[in-house]
Amino acid sequence: MQEREGQFVELQSIRALLAPVVLIEHCLGYFRTAEWVDTVRWALNDEALLVTFFTMSGYLMALAVLKRDEQGKNSATDFYVRRLFRLYPTILAASALSLAYLLTLHYGRPIPGASEWMLDRFQEDRMTVLHLAASAAGLLAFLLPPLWTNSAELAGSALMPWLPHLIRRRLFWVTLAALGIVSVLVGSSTYYGVGLYLVDFMIGAAVCVLPTWVGERLRASKRLAYGVLLIAFVTLAFSGMILPEGHHRPTQILASLGAAAILTCITTGSVDLPFLRTKFGTFMGDIGFAMYLLHFPVMCLIAWPLALTTLGSEAKAFTLAGLTLATTIPLSYLSYRYVEMPGQRLGKWFLAQRWSAWLSQPRSTQTTA
Repeated sequence: MQEREGQFVELQSIRALLAPVVLIEHCLGYFRTAEWVDTVRWALNDEALLVTFFTMSGYLMALAVLKRDEQGKNSATDFYVRRLFRLYPTILAASALSLAYLLTLHYGRPIPGASEWMLDRFQEDRMTVLHLAASAAGLLAFLLPPLWTNSAELAGSALMPWLPHLIRRRLFWVTLAALGIVSVLVGSSTYYGVGLYLVDFMIGAAVCVLPTWVGERLRASKRLAYGVLLIAFVTLAFSGMILPEGHHRPTQILASLGAAAILTCITTGSVDLPFLRTKFGTFMGDIGFAMYLLHFPVMCLIAWPLALTTLGSEAKAFTLAGLTLATTIPLSYLSYRYVEMPGQRLGKWFLAQRWSAWLSQPRSTQTTA
């Protein structure tokens, strides 16, 4: 598996699929359209990609934590600070764009042909200081409807610094099983469904602690490795079809297990997938977070004049998808380069300054503290 500055290229490319698929799914749902468009949206299976994203996030965060623990550098505070500076500069920038759209356009008059799903977004009675502040803090999906996933991301992040402790106490697999039970039984009743997805992060983390013989066995038999990869992909792709409506949670865990199997095949070097090592794939992976957040206000801004045209609803939906994709990609690159990356550098500087100040204190002060 190819590594680039601590990031795994293949995983970046896989994670890059989430934002464009969600973007297209949202654009196709903006207007009232024929049922066949809903079938296209269903076939995109963005839920499986979301589960894959959470599973891979769990793996990458766990790997970073375990490596720092081996070096004696594991610190929950440092981890949380890095996550804070990783997520929030982009969240604040995208929230500002969405707020500008709401204040200037959205509440002026109804959007012709908008679907019930779209009309349920940005409810005017929620245009309060509290809702705006909670949205900017990443705790409410008012300004940015896709931001509901941030609650799951924050909850999953909260678990990660304690992984070394769980592993040393042999409580990791017990915790994983407990979260699986919570996901199936009561996950849907938790805030933004956070309880549904916590298990995905832990399933991803489990890939880091698999016995070494798993990788050895896969590397010894390419036929086995590629067979596992194929079964995992099919399981992931068709997880939503295995059980009928109303039994979604077990299939969500099934999708996460499929994603974990793909992770295992890639991270153990058992399979060679050169198509996941393209420059375009890594580029899309880099801008994926910004794209995931920015596409919604961009979509709304483009849909406003598009709704006034004489195009049919289906044509409007697909045109909206194309225009939003074409606009969001360069905008996301600018956000990545001038918002996200500077935010991460600021986080590193902040941590360096904090530890530098702590180390420069008199020894007696450190002992007393």
